[in-house]
Amino acid sequence: MSKDKYIHAGIATAMTIIYSLTPSWSLPLMAVSVHWYCWELAQRIAKDELRQGVPYWWDIRRWSSHARSEALYPIGAAILTWVMLWIAR
Repeated sequence: MSKDKYIHAGIATAMTIIYSLTPSWSLPLMAVSVHWYCWELAQRIAKDELRQGVPYWWDIRRWSSHARSEALYPIGAAILTWVMLWIAR
């Protein structure tokens, strides 16, 4: 099992905490979530030998389960961190 998804989740947590220091409260969560989704989307497109493009790969259901978990673990960590920071405010 790849440790990447756990490393990415830790980085997403740190990103959320750092971005939460900005004046906006909801934008950090959106920025972190979009970052990790697009990171994995770019990897799917780069590895696509048939060159099916963004419209094809935009649907996360077409990704492998490993790729999905590498995108969803950081997004989940960002959401959890954001909720804990929001409660702590």
